[in-house]
Parts: sequence; C-alpha cells; structure tokens
Amino acid sequence: MRVISVEEAARPAGSPARDGRPHGGAGRRRVRAGLRPLLLLSFLIGCDDVTGPALPEFARVVYTSIDSRFLRVWVQDLDGSSRAGLTPDDETSLEPSWVPNEQLAIYPPRIVYTSWRDGDANIYRMASNGTLKEALTTHPANDRTGRFAPDGRRLAFVSERDGRPDVFVVTPGSGSEPVNISASPTTNDVDPDWSPDGERLAFLWNDEALPWREVWLVEADGTGLRRLTTPSGGSGVSGFA
Repeated sequence: MRVISVEEAARPAGSPARDGRPHGGAGRRRVRAGLRPLLLLSFLIGCDDVTGPALPEFARVVYTSIDSRFLRVWVQDLDGSSRAGLTPDDETSLEPSWVPNEQLAIYPPRIVYTSWRDGDANIYRMASNGTLKEALTTHPANDRTGRFAPDGRRLAFVSERDGRPDVFVVTPGSGSEPVNISASPTTNDVDPDWSPDGERLAFLWNDEALPWREVWLVEADGTGLRRLTTPSGGSGVSGFA
C-alpha cells in the first residue's frame, strides 16, 4: 500500500509544477511542467505533505512542512506526538518517502528525499532520526522524486540531465551510472512508482503541448514501455496498490 498526501488525492489533473526553491533565492531555475508539485491544498492546511510507501513497523509519518521560509522534512508518531524536524531550517527539502527496510533490516530506518542544500536539486538519504545524511545524486541538473524499490537497493528518480524530465534507475553505492528508462526527447516523464515485486515502474507521461497526462508502464531495465491509460481527459498520480 502506498500512503499518498491529502493534497495528492485532491489534485486536479494538469495542475502546475513548482521548482521547490527558497522564496526569493537567486538563480531560480525555470519550472518544468509535469515535475511533481507540492499542491495548493497543502498550503491551505499548513504545508503538510504526507507521502511515500507503506509505513515502517514503528508506524511514524514522514512529511514536509513550512515553519518559516523553507520546506523541511519532519517525522512524527501517528497520534501527532514526538514531532521532530530532520532537515535544517535554512534549506529547501521535500518529497520524502521511507526506504523499504524488510530486506535490509537497517535501524534506524532510512528516508529518501530531495534537497537544494548544495544549490541544485539532488536526492539524499538519511536515518529517520536525522543523522547519516548522504547525497545519492550530485548532478547539476534537477534530480527529484527519489523512490526506492521494494528491495531497498535500487533507486528510481526524475532527472533533467538529458534535457527534459525522464525516469532514471540506479543502485546507489554500486559505482554504476543511472540508466534512463523512459528516454523521451519530447515529453516530461515524472512521478515514478515501483510495482510490489520491483520488476517494473509506473510513471506519468506529459506532453507540454497537450492538456492531459497519461500513465505509462516500463520494466525496471527500460524495456517493455507501454501506455496504460488513454488520453481522455488526463490521469493523476501513478501508483501500485
């Protein structure tokens, strides 16, 4: 089961994207249509965004929230207690999700998230107590929306390193280069989600010239690319049950 945000469930198809950078920051990058946004309803209810796959055994929630100027990653218990900020209040951090831990058996469990801490959007991983922060990507292009496979080892993410947003897969720490598995030169491919068996990914396909988005499916090695939905008014967030 995937836990999605309140605002994701309410998002209208085709809602605009945000670049997530700090308010008034220099060198603001141009927003790419279709990049996974933090949605308006989040701000109406206090900028909270609960996201990611199924909760770990101890059932804590990871989310983003604005206390002052910047989005930060927070965790808390399901009853609202033990709230703790995990990222600094002087950098933008968002799109957190739990790293599946059943096969890795790592404690404390890990969280993957996007941060602008070094000036560009990159994917980071940290322990659920805010320690052991490490960069999983270091490319000058935007790398966002990191999602680990059920094995906790392979990482899917969205990157603009080939010019437009595409879905990439890499095994962090293996020394291998990320592989572009959607490889579309004319569309934005965003919001990847792993199948429960880790064999394939669903993602959203968006052509900026068209008023809709579609859900596509691809094998984890980039083969078998196929469309799942028809262009009949648009599709929302992709995800597996």
